[in-house]
This record gives sequence, structure tokens and C-alpha cells, in this order.
Amino acid sequence: MKPILLGTFLSILLLAGACKKDNAQLGVNSGLTGSWSEPPISTTMTRGLDFYKDSIFYVVRDYTDPANVLTTRINGTYSTDGHQLSTSFKEIVIRQKNNQVIYRTPFTGTLFDNATYQLDGNRLILHYTSYPADAPVATSMTLNRQLPD
Repeated sequence: MKPILLGTFLSILLLAGACKKDNAQLGVNSGLTGSWSEPPISTTMTRGLDFYKDSIFYVVRDYTDPANVLTTRINGTYSTDGHQLSTSFKEIVIRQKNNQVIYRTPFTGTLFDNATYQLDGNRLILHYTSYPADAPVATSMTLNRQLPD
């Protein structure tokens, strides 16, 4: 009787190990991890995304007043499924140049509806739906990986 139980246990253990998912299947794409920035929209503003293992930050820096650069971070989480990107943002935090928080508020929502992404070397291309006043619009955003100095 014991050999049958041992055989059954080993079979279940082997099957469980074979069913283990890798990180991409669990919703983590290590290729996204890091800081990404969009080519400057203007001389007074930059936008970017910071992906970590389990969180995402949408970052906007406003250089209108060089003496007091404002940084807006929208904090949340993300997951991937193939080339689909799902985001869920939780909070908006605005900081002054000295890193002092001047505004913090809960935020519920997503910024990138129906998003898919492409990685091309050090370039990230997001395709998503945005919602201007009239109707939903297919939108793209191209970001470059920020490499350490």
C-alpha cells in the first residue's frame, strides 16, 4: 500500500511542477521593468513610465518654473498577458523640486484602456484608447528606455 501512496504523491508533485507558470504567464514581463521616457513634448514638460516588479508610475515633470519643478506621479499596479497591458492606478502625488509632497489624492481608474505594447530594443510602444471630448480615439505613445549614466 505504501508504494502506491508514494507513487501517487510523486505523480502529483511532478504534475504540479510541470504546471508551474513562468513570470510572463503570471503577469510580469521583466522586459518592461525600468524607467521609460517620451521624447520631450515641449521644453517645459516631460512624461514617462516607471515599471517595477509589481507597480507602475506615470510621471509628468513640469519645468515651467525652473526654480520649482513640479513632479506628478500617478501610482498603481500593472499586469501583462502576452502583449496586453492592464493598469490600475490608485493615487496622484504632486511634489515640489525639494521633493516635498504638496498634493495627494486617491485616484481610481486606468490611463491606458485596451492597451497593448511592443518592445523594440530600448523602445516601448504603447497602443491604447484615449477619451477626448467627442469619442474614443486609438492612441500611441513611444517611450525610450532610460539607461544608467
